[in-house]
Amino acid sequence: MEPRLKNSKKWTPLPDELVEQVESLFAENFSGFSENGRFFFEGQIFPQELLLRLGYLPQNKIKQNNFEVSLEYQSSKENLMSLIHLAVDACASLFTDWTEDEENKPPAEWQEFKFQSKSIYARYSTINTQLETEANRLLGEDHSDLVMDDEDIENQLQQKISILGLDEED
Repeated sequence: MEPRLKNSKKWTPLPDELVEQVESLFAENFSGFSENGRFFFEGQIFPQELLLRLGYLPQNKIKQNNFEVSLEYQSSKENLMSLIHLAVDACASLFTDWTEDEENKPPAEWQEFKFQSKSIYARYSTINTQLETEANRLLGEDHSDLVMDDEDIENQLQQKISILGLDEED
C-alpha cells in the first residue's frame, strides 16, 4: 500500500485480530459476495495518516477490486479506534455504491470527499492482495515488524543484493 501523504514513512500494521473481525463483518454483511469471492482488509497506521484497503476478489479471477481510504489525524486530539471505525464505514459505503453500479467507484488517484463531516480521501485499485503477499514472501520481504519504514525496506533489499552477489547496477 502506498500512503497519500509524502511524510508518511514509519508505519504500524493493523492488528491481525482487527483485520479478521473486519473481513468477517464484510463477509457476513455482504454474504452474496462472500459466497462468490473473498474479502481482504489491511491497513497501515502512520503518525499522521490512517491508510485502509478493503478488497474484494471474485472466485477464479485475478483482478481484485480495492477501495482505499486515507485520512489525516492528530494522535493527541483524536481517538484512533474511532477513526478506524469511520474509515471502515467509508470503505463499506464505497463498496455498497460499487455493488449498485460497478462503474461507480473512486478514481485511481486520491480524491477528497466528506464522510460523516470528516475529510476522507479515497481511491480505487486492482492490486491482488494474495499475489502481492506471495511475491513479498518469495522475495523474502517480511513486514511483520511492529514498525516499518522505507529505510527498513531498503536495508532488506540491500541484504538480498549482497546475498545474491550482485551489485546495485544488476
